[in-house]
Amino acid sequence: MSAYIDPDRQAWDLFKGLPRDEPIQMLNLVRVKAKAEYPQDHPDHGKDISGLEAYRAYGRTTAPIFKRLGGRQIWAGKPQVMVTGPQDEVWDLAFIAEYPSSEAFMAMVRDPDYREFVEHRTAGVADSRLLRLSPVEPGRGSASRRKTRQFCHFGRCVRLAVSPGHPGGFDARPSSQLRML
Repeated sequence: MSAYIDPDRQAWDLFKGLPRDEPIQMLNLVRVKAKAEYPQDHPDHGKDISGLEAYRAYGRTTAPIFKRLGGRQIWAGKPQVMVTGPQDEVWDLAFIAEYPSSEAFMAMVRDPDYREFVEHRTAGVADSRLLRLSPVEPGRGSASRRKTRQFCHFGRCVRLAVSPGHPGGFDARPSSQLRML
């Protein structure tokens, strides 16, 4: 099984290609090492520090940067059992961090202090998953919030949704498929 600590170039490019001015949530799944592994030139190299302690040091040192850029943790839980998914994927930590925009997230990872402190994360993490989420209202799934206009003629209504990728720029749907206004 491959371990994932940092994003690869292709994933990072996909992340940057998505809208940058909308709120995002980042689902984090983290498995920590039994013992942290710092590089030889790091002050904590050779010390008896657990992966969890190193990850906590990462959280403690980067928290001011995270908060300054508008980040906040909106959910955390302790993983117990993988009900659906590979049974060899066992996680120690699970949480969701929210940012006002992906631009704020990118500003955080570019911050010189963050780049220094992220060494604690790298030293302590055995494997991780990081999934960018677009916040949606509970119960609405992935329904988009497209701008629409409704046109009625002799009691028959259609809603035209602005759809840049659609020929003509509109997506027409019969009103029978839409909630009446």
